[in-house]
Amino acid sequence: MAAERVPLLASIDFAGREIAYRVEFGRRRNMYITVHPDLSVDVQAPLHAAIGEVQQFVASRGSWIATQLLRYESLAPVRLDQPYVSGALHMLHGREITLDLAPGLFDAVELKGGKLTVSCPDWRAEEQAGELVEEWFLERALEYLPPRMEHWFKLARPVLRVGYPELRIGYMKRCWGTSSQRGWVHLNSELVKIEPDCADYVIVHELCHLRERGHNKRFYGLVERSMPDWRRRSRRLERYVIC
Repeated sequence: MAAERVPLLASIDFAGREIAYRVEFGRRRNMYITVHPDLSVDVQAPLHAAIGEVQQFVASRGSWIATQLLRYESLAPVRLDQPYVSGALHMLHGREITLDLAPGLFDAVELKGGKLTVSCPDWRAEEQAGELVEEWFLERALEYLPPRMEHWFKLARPVLRVGYPELRIGYMKRCWGTSSQRGWVHLNSELVKIEPDCADYVIVHELCHLRERGHNKRFYGLVERSMPDWRRRSRRLERYVIC
């Protein structure tokens, strides 16, 4: 039985643009490339494919990959408030997941293969499904956001020279995050639905506000030093609409 290979992270430069991609090796004959709406690029390769072969294949498809990335970058705004009915497309980390409502013996929410199945003994209203779904998203946010905060705080601490803030997570209707120089950061639980790059930008943005309250030159200097590609992330964040 052939040994498994760990995924590989790599990148190519195409027309002055760096394109990062992730390679997964498996039992298949051919190579495939998938470009996702969150601008991530996945490559599926045969188990015994040489690294050079994978790089050559990706480079040969550079024009197509760049075209797909540009297409996704120009998409219309993404609304996060989707209906709680079967077939509705919700988002998790910037990728679409399909909601499926089904009868069951007890309340349950399970994500498998891009499908979020919600079941309960008695479907009385769409509101009930919504409560189960949003509770599930909040649980994911509580799992996901604290490690991201810790990661970016460690990277930004030499620049910001502040103590680790109290982290609060919960739904906010009009903003992605808030913070106070008294030492706390409040992150919108909806961040778990958008692209990780964008969620990370919000975290760094709020961390920098612990040092500088205004959106002035000093503030953006802190952001630049903490996250050099923040402008790209900020532009991507503008696609998402909090409702």
